[in-house]
Amino acid sequence: MKDDIDAVVARLIKESVAAAGTQGFVTGLGGLLTAGVTIPANVAASLAINMRMAGSIAHLRGWDIRDPHVRTVVMMLAIGMSAQNVLAAFGVKVGQKLGEQMIKKIPIAVLRAINKKVGFFLVTKHGTKRATITLAKGIPILGGLVGGAVDAGATAVIGRATDKALRGDTLQTEEPK
Repeated sequence: MKDDIDAVVARLIKESVAAAGTQGFVTGLGGLLTAGVTIPANVAASLAINMRMAGSIAHLRGWDIRDPHVRTVVMMLAIGMSAQNVLAAFGVKVGQKLGEQMIKKIPIAVLRAINKKVGFFLVTKHGTKRATITLAKGIPILGGLVGGAVDAGATAVIGRATDKALRGDTLQTEEPK
């Protein structure tokens, strides 16, 4: 059964990477001429793909995705935060394994504050890409190729890190290799 779940998770990540690459290509195709519309669309589409992937991985790995605490962890992983950063945001000592029961002990007010910071992290993360990538995205067609590659690569990293962090009933703190 574990092998079946591993295969499903691997396929989910592969399909999510393909979807992210495709939407990154399409939204980057117009370059600067369409950037006012396509950049917000790209951010929203990337987030939707990564949230779906991370939530699905959490569900497949046995986490209760209806729990607001688990949803916050999944959201943080979906935007590319490492498991260590997720735990640090909760004020948990990094290096220990954190079971679902410990996640549930986090007060809802703290979760709301984290969710606000995560939204800010998302804006700053997408607003601070390297200059060469930003410039390349400004050129029609080349922007599509670069956008597709960047989005696909980011989704692949997020998928692997999320899967590694959510294996078993504990949040794994080791960084993916």
